[in-house]
Amino acid sequence: MISQADVERLAIEFWDYVKGGGHGDGIGHLFINPGVLVPSGELIDLESHQEIHRKLCDELHKWIDLEVTPVCDEPERVRVDGVVQWEASFADGRDGRIKAEVTEHWFIQRCDDGKLRWTHYASPVVRFLPDSAPLEL
Repeated sequence: MISQADVERLAIEFWDYVKGGGHGDGIGHLFINPGVLVPSGELIDLESHQEIHRKLCDELHKWIDLEVTPVCDEPERVRVDGVVQWEASFADGRDGRIKAEVTEHWFIQRCDDGKLRWTHYASPVVRFLPDSAPLEL
């Protein structure tokens, strides 16, 4: 079964790529249905997601809470619910640091090749902390 450690490794692989600024197509292999559902309710493609993160630097992603619930065995799939501490500075040198807690709701599946992929990636809530810089991109 897909474990919490498996989920954490997949998340780190994704977040490391996000921080690196590569093109969205470069991370598409981690998704069955590429895209991220953002707080506005819009499903954005991976390149649009990358465009947001390219304007940031020194990003930090750290699990505050994480729950992995098995959904089915065939295909092997889990639901992931959690909260991630997210911080970032502005790449243009602007003062301030973004500090937020991001709610994550994901479905992850083990595919025939043994690799994990998102079937659904949603970050429906970004709660900015009181000392956060505004996210003005």
